Amino acid sequence: MAQRENGGKGRYIGSVAPSLAGLTLLIGLSLGYPSLIFPFQSEVSTLVFIVICVLGALAGQYPSQIRGLTSKTPRRDEVGPGFFGHHPSCGRFDTHVLKFRGKVLCAGCTGLTIGAVAAAMISVYALFYPIQAPALITLVIGVMLAGIGIIQYSLSREPRIHLVLNVALVTGVAVARIGASQLNGGIAVDAYALALSIYLIIARIDLSSGDHEAICGSCPNPCERSYVTNRNLSIIDD
Repeated sequence: MAQRENGGKGRYIGSVAPSLAGLTLLIGLSLGYPSLIFPFQSEVSTLVFIVICVLGALAGQYPSQIRGLTSKTPRRDEVGPGFFGHHPSCGRFDTHVLKFRGKVLCAGCTGLTIGAVAAAMISVYALFYPIQAPALITLVIGVMLAGIGIIQYSLSREPRIHLVLNVALVTGVAVARIGASQLNGGIAVDAYALALSIYLIIARIDLSSGDHEAICGSCPNPCERSYVTNRNLSIIDD
């Protein structure tokens, strides 16, 4: 059990530490000397970010399929009897789900989807109506929101807070990208901010996978719906 917990902690740190370092580096790069600025760079950068937001929304709606693209582990079947969305319908996953009008929703996935829509809208608005706050303050606020979102599993297990922190993660990335662009404007910073956005989505998916495995790994009564794939159970689909 201790070995499993240490492995889960190592996986958590392995996703969180690079994410926080990447956000911090964004501030450092934005304070540096601007690189080349190309015509229509802001428009193209915003369009690419919106595409990333769409991918983030898809990750929120179809987490198992997206996880199958980012993990070497074969995708497990997460639909049908015994599941609330993509969570096993046992009490150990109560902190991951919300009940709304008779439906059971994944708090994290719902937050990612709402955040992705909000981030896209913020980005389009800022393209036509630049944020009037000082660029450095905008950047720092965005980095703080994204940082809080990425460490959410250390902050709370309340599903409603879980939802809010996922919204904060994605909208924070959007605000940070806008602040970095206004502060620096160079193509290098723009490209880095976009690459960081993709990485944070992947890191968020990996953190969710790790938490699911930790929950099932500590369960004294393993079942066929377990996220732990090394128990010789029939939990992996074709």
